[in-house]
Amino acid sequence: MALCILVGIGFGFMTTLETLNSSPTPAAVVVALIGVLGLWYGLPRRRMWVAGASCVALLIAAWYWGSEMSGAFGAVLALLAVSGILFWSATRIGLGTQDEAEMGGDADRG
Repeated sequence: MALCILVGIGFGFMTTLETLNSSPTPAAVVVALIGVLGLWYGLPRRRMWVAGASCVALLIAAWYWGSEMSGAFGAVLALLAVSGILFWSATRIGLGTQDEAEMGGDADRG
């Protein structure tokens, strides 16, 4: 699945930019959507390779959109926004398993 996401980055850009002859915004949205769907699949199932590939897709989409739309400063701002989102998603990994472990530990004691 992670390899499919990484290949999807290239196909997403190629399809929207070359075949559909669109602007940078739809291309970045397509690649970001690939990343979001990968995170949606990978995080609850604890598939770290899928989540990592999805993060790469989001970073590439943000960098491309920011640099194409407003140069270096826009790319930096877009990458800062995406890094905040990725940090938040990283804090979500393992929340369910920690709660289950605490509940199991309390049941063993009592």
